[in-house]
Amino acid sequence: MPPRKRPRNQDASYGTVTSPVFSRASVLDNGLIGEKPANKRSLTQERGYPPPDEAAEDLYALNSLQLRRDRPIEPGSLIYPVFYLLDSLPRALKRRVRTWQPGIEEVFNCPQSDFQVNAGKEYWSTRTFWNAVKSSEYFIWPIQAEIGRYVTAIFHLRKGLVNDPNFDPDDSEASNDGAKDVPQVMSDEYFIIDAWSVVDAVRSNEAIQRVNRVRNRLQQLFKPEGIVFRPGSYQKHKTATERWSLPWVPPQTDDWSSGLRSFALIRQILQRIIDFYCTETAHNNSLFNEPTSGWLNVDQVRHEMMGYCAMNCIEDMDYNARIAIEAIDEINSIAGIRRIAARRLAPNNNNKSAWVPHSDKNGVPKKPTVVNSNVVNIANSGAGQSSPASSPPQSSHASTPSGAGSPNPVSPGIPQHSGGASGANSPPASASPSPAPAWTPPLPFAASSPSSSSASPF
Repeated sequence: MPPRKRPRNQDASYGTVTSPVFSRASVLDNGLIGEKPANKRSLTQERGYPPPDEAAEDLYALNSLQLRRDRPIEPGSLIYPVFYLLDSLPRALKRRVRTWQPGIEEVFNCPQSDFQVNAGKEYWSTRTFWNAVKSSEYFIWPIQAEIGRYVTAIFHLRKGLVNDPNFDPDDSEASNDGAKDVPQVMSDEYFIIDAWSVVDAVRSNEAIQRVNRVRNRLQQLFKPEGIVFRPGSYQKHKTATERWSLPWVPPQTDDWSSGLRSFALIRQILQRIIDFYCTETAHNNSLFNEPTSGWLNVDQVRHEMMGYCAMNCIEDMDYNARIAIEAIDEINSIAGIRRIAARRLAPNNNNKSAWVPHSDKNGVPKKPTVVNSNVVNIANSGAGQSSPASSPPQSSHASTPSGAGSPNPVSPGIPQHSGGASGANSPPASASPSPAPAWTPPLPFAASSPSSSSASPF
């Protein structure tokens, strides 16, 4: 990203990418955010208030997402919202699910002759990276396979038997042939890749070559570190006319949204892992086999990521900050990029399609027709599917593990809940939850008079 261009007639305190400053702006104010001082006041001298550069990286990720709607996102704008999701996981899962900064193009798209040197500098010399991989049951890694083009690597790992590191041959009895067998113990690290895939939403020969290149580089990267790929572990769908890595994702038809799609996939994969945990279900291949949602709105995904980046900034400032809405008329702060009207950031819904999962057919479901009080017939245009009355029902939730309704062994890596059997946390049939109290809007929008309105929700 080119550096921000300093506008004319700005004072010396104008912020930069690495050194943000406090700056006044035209912020929408409805009386609930408090009166602002009449003159500019620096908060950097306030005791205990974090300096602005504490939020530099998250702020850069946020503002990069707000610069353009239809351009590839930056690596930080992709990974920092993922960090937010990981930080929000149940405590027991945080130790089981890891990620890393997006894989770099210099390793995954360099000439093969440069791979050893580049991988050595970036990964083999970084023990914290391998600690993250080997301490994870699930390792989810967005990779920038080419500049502006992201793929998503998904790994399920397990532990295995290794030689007992505490074995002392001097204290052991010899076997019949005189040798002393080293006892086997379960490893502390995850080093066996049980299932994995590299997902690219583009459907083309070029995308197939890109995925194959990343697959090969990942194996070259992981094997020297003692990580074993189980034979047949790669998850893919392949027929005479179709080919994609699992799980199925909606096809990408533009050249700029791969980073947004990578985040959307990671979010759904994390939800499936959470579902395994909350239903006390052992890992199974529904993580890969179940398709993701057939509807992906890239603008909604971008907006969601902006919200996570904003919350990261607030956390960086020790919560001495809040979200505000700044009024603008154009975007003109980046050197080398022409200015555009702010309204160009609005969502564009003209070319968005819903897709039939596990296919490359786009089709918008027709309006449901009520046949009787218990049966609803929904026909998918272009889906080539029979009505629900003549075909087995399919799961309405893509992330629900297959077989989740039947007893399942509890994963040794995921602790059981104290509630016991599945469904133990559900309320009894006779107990109906009391309705939540109605929210009363603050004046002047409250429906009742000030004397009869309830206490302010704030």
